[in-house]
Amino acid sequence: MASKGLIKRIRQLQQKKYRKQTNQFVVEGHKHIAEFLRNSQHYEAVHLITTVESETHNTDDTDTNSSRLVVSPQDMSRMTGLSTACDALAVFQKRQGSTGEDFAKSLEKGAQVSLALDAVRDPGNLGTLIRLCDWFGMRNMLLSGDCCDCYNPKVVRATAGSLARVNVHYAAGTLHGELSGLHAPLIGASMEGKSIYDLDLPLKKVGSDGSKSSSNGLVLVMGSEGKGLSPEVVNILDEVVSIPSYPFPDREVDASEERRIEEATESLNVAMAAGILISEIKRRLS
Repeated sequence: MASKGLIKRIRQLQQKKYRKQTNQFVVEGHKHIAEFLRNSQHYEAVHLITTVESETHNTDDTDTNSSRLVVSPQDMSRMTGLSTACDALAVFQKRQGSTGEDFAKSLEKGAQVSLALDAVRDPGNLGTLIRLCDWFGMRNMLLSGDCCDCYNPKVVRATAGSLARVNVHYAAGTLHGELSGLHAPLIGASMEGKSIYDLDLPLKKVGSDGSKSSSNGLVLVMGSEGKGLSPEVVNILDEVVSIPSYPFPDREVDASEERRIEEATESLNVAMAAGILISEIKRRLS
């Protein structure tokens, strides 16, 4: 049986201020919990809670210092942030925080493509973007300080366990300040950019004096769907790219099709756009 104090503490972790105070966060579901248990270098299990008395985790992956507890479905429903509670919940402690300096070090180690996000505040989008990075083997992301908290329960669920394998770094200062100090070309996504299919790769980093230096890697910068990239970030980009729509609006069309094109979707979801851009960049750099 779970104490009222434990239930209260776990419920509080739904809020960012308590996650920041304790450096802890909640993961729900056996599969997702198992992913974090395997990454004991970065995460330590504090509580492992289940509604069934069975060994659901591989003992080789389990942190023996964590508290194991079997609770009733009613108690589990009081802890969860879901409308329907899972039968497993865990509280994890982050062993260390990550900063923009850690992101820069990952580039120095030869990261081919990395992702940076500018003011992406939607939890579902951020979770999907983290999952995309995991799929494409991108182990590090850089986020502006006004992005959504990656340990928000909605983000954690949307990553489907990928957060355990992708290092999310938050810029200590401004995002453009962190990016401008990187020794890697910066590509931004914008509706006004050139087609990604016309981009010459690999890119060269343009220095403040106009000189160009070779680089094997690059950083793709994505902004929010509503506002796009901030002007400060746009000013330091080496290239700006877009994803062309089909049919192309500059071909000859009749009046009815022209109206249909004008009424079509204005832009792509940020996670969808990132997936297309990353896939094309990775394909051509491989």
